[in-house]
Amino acid sequence: MQSHGMHFMSVVARLKPGVTIAQAATELRSIFRAIHPEDETRDFEPLVSDLHGEFTFLAGRNLRTTLILVFASVLLVLLISCLNVANLLLARLSDRRRELAVRAAGRAGNTAVLH
Repeated sequence: MQSHGMHFMSVVARLKPGVTIAQAATELRSIFRAIHPEDETRDFEPLVSDLHGEFTFLAGRNLRTTLILVFASVLLVLLISCLNVANLLLARLSDRRRELAVRAAGRAGNTAVLH
């Protein structure tokens, strides 16, 4: 079976503890050879990289502290908004306390007659 053209596939995986990036690339090459045994002349070079390093380092600067501060800020804003919604619901409930008491009393009278 002839394969023409270029095929591209992205795979994201987590390495087992103690496995290096070079070992992972070697394993990917052997998997490629097992899947495509007829393609001996084709040179397959997997691109294996450290995503942690790519996401936390930019232009030689460690962004871990910055990312933690941004995450904490977002959590704080979310917490404040949840507290505001809860406060609004409690205020609405306290405004409707008399109405709910009247409704409950009305239902209590009807249910007593039915039983």
